[in-house]
Amino acid sequence: MDGPRAWDLDLSFSVDFNDVNRSFRVTLRNGVLIYEEEEDNESEAQLHLSLSKLQFLSLLAGETEFEGMFLKGNQNVLTELTSVLDPGDPNFNIVIS
Repeated sequence: MDGPRAWDLDLSFSVDFNDVNRSFRVTLRNGVLIYEEEEDNESEAQLHLSLSKLQFLSLLAGETEFEGMFLKGNQNVLTELTSVLDPGDPNFNIVIS
C-alpha cells in the first residue's frame, strides 16, 4: 500500500469468500488498510463482493470478470484501491518456521 497516495481515500468493502465460508470488512482511511472478520457480512460497506479467495487475488491483480463472482455497490472502490497498491517485491524472503 502506498500510504501517502492513499491518504485522502476513504473506502470500505465487504468480501465473502464463498470457498472457505469466511467474510471480512476492509477499510482504507488515512493511508491505512484495515480488515476485520465479520460474522454476518451485513456491514454498510460501499461495495459487497462474493467470490473465491483465488478470484479475489486475481481481481486485485487486474482481472475483472469471473464466473460465480457477485458484486453489489460502487465498483469504483476496487479501481481506487488497486490504484494505490504497490507491486510486491519478488525478492522478498519468506521465512517459514
